[in-house]
Amino acid sequence: MATHVDEAQGLLRESRAAMAGTRWEEARVAAERAAALEPEDPEILEAWGEAAFFSGHRDGTFEAGERAYRRYRELGDDVGSARIAILIANASYDFTGDIPVARGWIGRALRWLEGAEPSRELAFVYGFDGHLAIFREQRPTHALARAEQAADIARSLGDIDMEMTAVALQGLAHSSMGQVDAGTALLDEACASLMAGEVEDPLLGSLILCYVVAACDRTRDFERADTWCRAMTDMCVRWSIDSMVASCRTQYASVLFSRGTWDEAEVELETAAASLGAERPGMAADAIVRLGELRRRQGRTEEAESLSSQADSHTHRAQAYPRVLLLRGGLALDRGAPAVASKLAKRYLRAVDPEDHALRVPGLELEVRAAIVAGTIDDRTDEALEELREAAFSVGTLPLRGSASFAEGAVAGARGDAERAKAALEDAVDLFLRAGTPFEEAEARAALASTLAGMGDGAQAEAEAEAAERTFARLGATENAARAAALIHAGPPVAPRDPAGLSRREREVLGLVASGASNEEISTVLFLSIRTVERHVSNIYAKLGVSGKTARVIAAEHAHRLGLI
Repeated sequence: MATHVDEAQGLLRESRAAMAGTRWEEARVAAERAAALEPEDPEILEAWGEAAFFSGHRDGTFEAGERAYRRYRELGDDVGSARIAILIANASYDFTGDIPVARGWIGRALRWLEGAEPSRELAFVYGFDGHLAIFREQRPTHALARAEQAADIARSLGDIDMEMTAVALQGLAHSSMGQVDAGTALLDEACASLMAGEVEDPLLGSLILCYVVAACDRTRDFERADTWCRAMTDMCVRWSIDSMVASCRTQYASVLFSRGTWDEAEVELETAAASLGAERPGMAADAIVRLGELRRRQGRTEEAESLSSQADSHTHRAQAYPRVLLLRGGLALDRGAPAVASKLAKRYLRAVDPEDHALRVPGLELEVRAAIVAGTIDDRTDEALEELREAAFSVGTLPLRGSASFAEGAVAGARGDAERAKAALEDAVDLFLRAGTPFEEAEARAALASTLAGMGDGAQAEAEAEAAERTFARLGATENAARAAALIHAGPPVAPRDPAGLSRREREVLGLVASGASNEEISTVLFLSIRTVERHVSNIYAKLGVSGKTARVIAAEHAHRLGLI
């Protein structure tokens, strides 16, 4: 006659077989039934916790995990205790985004494993420590050190799954630090092993692809990311890892976003945000922030602000998730608040390791743009621009090189060096065009149009502005399209003789004033600081001899006479 023990062990075998076949829910049900029969068996509790984690059952994961941990401690099983500590750390990271709690459990695992014989568990905890360091704490040097330790242990044990995962993490760390050739070689090695079928563990296999796509995302290697995103999604679907499928959607959406297929990116981000927000809120912030940036570029500011607030709540729980600072900084620039944007840029850069060259780039971009709009270009701006150049050179991808050229051109234009601005912005247009990043290409064309108009090349300025408007309109960036359209009609190539003696730039500003644009909108269209626009407007009014409430009306009439609108 079968006893409770026999029945429980039979259910445990069923659960393990279902786990091996990636039938996570079936595995969870069998293990939970076994635990009801044998509530003090740590192996059964561990199987329940692991299956609950993969099937997305938060409460079951923590209940089973904590009970298993207590039993392993009572039995003096250090390795078993460490295994469960790793499970709970992973669950804290995924389900709640609570990094201090995850770190606490990592500490417990290390306490039971360090100083003992090398083990798979120790390799895993080193790898997970490195994972948190690079994804949530922006410390690639620490991540690299931990990944190397994990790889050494896995290699000594002949554990190819763990070794290749650690190798891929090393590749991501090297790429983030600007050592792209070294990073790519390691990532390619790990991917080759995965595609050859050497890596069999579903979680570790999905992590390898996650590291590859993350490296491409950080270095803006979108063509490579597109290839691996598809492979990653297919593999996670095949292994039925729903959380990783949702994470894949987020990564893939970033590729679609950059490539200009915003409708598809929107669907992927909304799906990922909803899925992760419901089941694994600790992983949802990335999708929420990227969706917020898409909304911002679409001109849907209120929605972007709302998503920023949602992401900020995730950021608080995860301690450091600086991407939301970039979204808020972009929104501040849109509102004409460059000082706020500058503070957010500096805060972002303080949160990122100085050696994480790839991740620092967006913060440097925001800092330079904020300084231009605010009219506060100084030594710090030059330092940010130089760091941006160095990152673009060390990483070497076309979008990063285009970003550096764009920033150089915008700064040169703000300083009045039109020739240098023209050359740098032309380079930026060419690089973004080759990279296949249409939004950035259109931004560069709009800036180039403003520079060319200031140099008197009205025909070419109009051509660049029209190209920018078409691209913005196709993408759905309505406000950017309107600004580009305003730039087209800012003034004719050759203006009639102006009795007021307005300069070419003043006539350009006057045309926008007459069209109803605010000083903040003019600064955005012409890539000038608000202070510079205010000075131009003041000079225009002085030359026209007008002031007070009627100044804009009289100025608009003058613009009409000159044919500026």
